[in-house]
Amino acid sequence: MKTLIFPSEFIDNRGGVPQSTISIVKGLSHFSEFKIIVVCPNGSEMSTTDFPLNVIVKTTKKSVWTMSKNKVCETLYTILDLYRTIRPFLDRDTWVITNQPVTSALLSLIPSKHINEIYINRGGNFQDKGIASKIIIQKLKHHCIDFAVGISKKQTDLLIQCGMPENRVTLIHNGLPMPAFDYPHKDLSKDYLRISTMGFISDLKIRLRALD
Repeated sequence: MKTLIFPSEFIDNRGGVPQSTISIVKGLSHFSEFKIIVVCPNGSEMSTTDFPLNVIVKTTKKSVWTMSKNKVCETLYTILDLYRTIRPFLDRDTWVITNQPVTSALLSLIPSKHINEIYINRGGNFQDKGIASKIIIQKLKHHCIDFAVGISKKQTDLLIQCGMPENRVTLIHNGLPMPAFDYPHKDLSKDYLRISTMGFISDLKIRLRALD
C-alpha cells in the first residue's frame, strides 16, 4: 500500500489549491491501495473538512506555517513541526504531493533522507524574490523532485526549462470538461456577459484560451 501525504498550508479552503487538494483526496479515497494523509495547520478550515472516513487528517501544532528568510526561528519551528507530524508515515512507499512552492520548500528542509515528491505547478512562474521560489528552482534544476505536474502546456514547458527531465513531467489540464453532447444555450451580447474568476491572474493559466 502506498501512502500519499497532502500538505496544505492555507488557513481557509478558498482558492484553487485547497479546493483541488480536497477534490484529489476525495477521488483517491475510493482506491484501497492508497493510504491518504492530509496535513494542515492547527485550526485551519482543512482540518474540519468532511473527508471520507478512510482519510487521515493530521494537524501541526502551529496554526500558521512560516517560510521566510526574515523569520528564521519561526521557519525552523514550522519545518520541525511539519516533520514531527509526517514522520510516522514516512517510508520508501510514501509520496508527498505538494501544490505550492512553500510546501515543497518546507519539505526539502525537513531533516530526513530523500522523500518521494510529486510537485504540482498551478500558475506560478518562480520570478518573485521569495526564498520558496529560489528553493523550488534549485530542486527542479538538480532533479530533487521525482515527478511534476503542470496544469497547462506553458506550465509543463516552464518546469522543463527549469531543469526537470521531460519524461518526469505530466500535463493535466486544470478546468472543467466540456460536455461531449449538445446542450441548451442562448446567445448573450458582450454587454450582458459577465465572467468571474477566483485566484491570482497568470498568463500561464491560459484563461484567454478558455475564453476563445
